[in-house]
Amino acid sequence: MAKLELPESLESVVARVEEFLGSSKKILIVTGMIGTGLHLLQKAMVDTSISLSRNYSVLAPNSKIASLYPVESKSIYSHIFTKNYKVEKEQLIYGLNKNQDTEQQVYIVGDAHLISDSQFETDVFRYGSGKLLTDFLEYTEIEKTQRQVIFLGDPFQLTRGKTDESALCYERLQAAIDGEIDRINLEFILPDQQQKLFVKNCQQIAQSIHFSRFNQLRAIADDSNCIQIVDRDRQQEISKAVFLEDSRFTKFIVFTNELVNRINHQVRQEFFGRGKEIVAGDIVHIHNSPVEVDEQKLKQTYISNNSFAEVIEVNPNTPLIQPLKGREQPIKINFLRIRVRLLENGKEVEFLCLSDYLYAEKPEFDKDTLVAMRVSAISRFKQQQKQVRESEESDNSTELAKFLRNDPYLNAARLRFGYALTLHRAQGQNFKTAIANMDTDQGQTNATYFRWVYTLFSVVQNRLVLLNFPSITPFFKATWNGSQGKLDSVVFKDIIAFDPESEAGNANISAFPIHEKPLKNLYLHLVEILIVHRIQVISYKHNSYQEVYGLSSEDDTEMCSLRLHYNGKFQVTRIETVKSEPIEFATVVVDAITSKLRLGNEFQQTVHDLIKAKLDPHKIVIQGIEHHDYHEIYYLKSDRGALKMQVFYDGDGFVTQVFPIGYTNVQIAELVHLALEL
Repeated sequence: MAKLELPESLESVVARVEEFLGSSKKILIVTGMIGTGLHLLQKAMVDTSISLSRNYSVLAPNSKIASLYPVESKSIYSHIFTKNYKVEKEQLIYGLNKNQDTEQQVYIVGDAHLISDSQFETDVFRYGSGKLLTDFLEYTEIEKTQRQVIFLGDPFQLTRGKTDESALCYERLQAAIDGEIDRINLEFILPDQQQKLFVKNCQQIAQSIHFSRFNQLRAIADDSNCIQIVDRDRQQEISKAVFLEDSRFTKFIVFTNELVNRINHQVRQEFFGRGKEIVAGDIVHIHNSPVEVDEQKLKQTYISNNSFAEVIEVNPNTPLIQPLKGREQPIKINFLRIRVRLLENGKEVEFLCLSDYLYAEKPEFDKDTLVAMRVSAISRFKQQQKQVRESEESDNSTELAKFLRNDPYLNAARLRFGYALTLHRAQGQNFKTAIANMDTDQGQTNATYFRWVYTLFSVVQNRLVLLNFPSITPFFKATWNGSQGKLDSVVFKDIIAFDPESEAGNANISAFPIHEKPLKNLYLHLVEILIVHRIQVISYKHNSYQEVYGLSSEDDTEMCSLRLHYNGKFQVTRIETVKSEPIEFATVVVDAITSKLRLGNEFQQTVHDLIKAKLDPHKIVIQGIEHHDYHEIYYLKSDRGALKMQVFYDGDGFVTQVFPIGYTNVQIAELVHLALEL
């Protein structure tokens, strides 16, 4: 077998995996974002297991995701849970299988961000305890054997339930088992992935998620239309055109099942002119693994959960009518007999589908329907076996189990129209083209939304069209409040942008006797700025609330003396020229030392850049900024006048309100309001 060629960034990871498999450690968590090579590692882990003579199982959250892996794999559900269920209080329970794997089995679990302890059950059925991660660890018997588990997953994608319930959560696993756990994080994007727009967008969003800062979101796009942000007034036109280019392999992705239904209806009615009933040519989304009804086939085609298919033929089928104890009326279940062509492999299959599930508002059906189907199936089994008894056959009988697994009614397809789906349904798949509606009523400045957007970029191969994309900046929540503004003179009182409290001021100044820390910082700031202009400080004198500096050019041909007036906060409020030779040299020096704004941190820099970008086209200049706790005061000037405004922000990195405090005339206030677009 040829050795798998791996990028350099993964070679050391494989060495650590081999080290883990040779150790007594129980679990290895491997995390990495899109583009870091998690799927490549799966193949390398399989090869390493084989080289160590270890049996292995590659598992995925579902069979559809398993089909996308580069190695033979299966659904974690089909591996650890029984195929036959028991009925407890009218709920169908799928129990844990008995583990018959080797004592040194290696479990390689992909997309482990979708494996969690979030309670999952319905009124109708439940797998094990309803906590998949707990059930899986119990199944592995990891504490009593030499078996080991490797979880691979993306820490930035949507999870099932809370992130601290995920299989990628070190603390949860540590609390769940008595054994050592190791962790590896893939930090490098593979060379062939670095220029991909989908990866670049994910990198940007991953940074926000990692630092829990949700005040900036923008899409990186280019002229290729690989990622396209559509203006609101052209959304219907462009989404229809893009969809009809390849309607079989293009999907609308939305937040809710209600929107899924609305878009499916719109596509069928407005794009294709179809009525309510399913017809040949429709694309359907299969939510389970139905059983074929073509009995002439020697081997039935496996239909994976979450598959898409094109309808070839639709026929009515006799409804199933089943009386139930305690129900006044018998339960009637309507079926359709449908022939489809699976889009993933082109195979044609025929099965029954539950009509009510197809047309229901939500992709679900009631408990009575499932119980009635099971009772009916057992009844048919008894007739087939010519066993007419009052008591039911044991669920554990081999014959009954086989019959139930292959009954076309009990295993009828749960279909929905397949033009639109939620991102949770789309997760783990790869669509050629997707059209995503970014609207949500759950807020867009939180971790869940950013994970939603990140995950969206992970399910598309070629083209992503974004509708209602929110341009989130620190001004996303900002409002303009002009009620407190008034006509006033506007004078900036902090005209040299230095930090009086900088740690640099703790050092001694050997050149001059400067004693106070803030004044040392002023001196150091001036020296740093003026050295670029080849201007030096040649003298210094301290007076009460005044610093007098003598300055000269490097060649001593130009000289000036400036008096810097400052207040109790050590803000320089006025600069006075004592003398200057030539006269314009003092102006050059003053321009140099007052041209820079002090921006204390990254957030203040971002807010400044956003404000400046909006003001520049209107020829409004930022003269200066005063920094305060949770607000800043901006001094603005244009040929129309001057304005002083207060900018308030919160602890989440959002500007909340902008107040014009004072302005020399109403026109400048109106111009700034217009420029900021608030």
